[in-house]
Amino acid sequence: MKWFSKSALLFSSKTCLAAFLALFIALELNLDKPAWSLTTVYVASQLYSASTISKSVFRFLGTLLGGLFVLLIYPATVQDPMLFSLCISLWVALCLYLSLHDRTPKSYVFMLAGYSAAIMGFPDVTAPADITYTVISRVEEISVAILCSSLVHRLIMPVSMSSMLEQSVSNWYQNARKL
Repeated sequence: MKWFSKSALLFSSKTCLAAFLALFIALELNLDKPAWSLTTVYVASQLYSASTISKSVFRFLGTLLGGLFVLLIYPATVQDPMLFSLCISLWVALCLYLSLHDRTPKSYVFMLAGYSAAIMGFPDVTAPADITYTVISRVEEISVAILCSSLVHRLIMPVSMSSMLEQSVSNWYQNARKL
């Protein structure tokens, strides 16, 4: 894809719109870390509308799975920060192992489950009373971002894979014909 092609500018504009919309909603809802929403839009956005929705769903599922793991081990390890950190580290290792062995797009769920657990758990190791709030806050902010990204990319001039494939084949055919 060329830097200043029509599709590149359209993608950039839609992603920027989705990012600002997510930031605005996160600020209006007074969420704890609205930057997570902004960043997630840029991470989840893809050139094709279906890819954006797919990656957004996988990102949400991974974040939710990581948050559930943190909430699951929290009661058993609340008294021992070292044990909590060990459990989180083992979870990250297991999730990355599963992610590397499953080479399909759904492996993103495993990778995000590990990283999300670390992002949500490690900052509150010394203040365990905040873990529940951190997990809920992270899930809320990720949800706002993926909703904004998916809606903007799906509703505003969606780019389907078939049209891009047809254009690519057409360009290839024209170049071959010139030869």
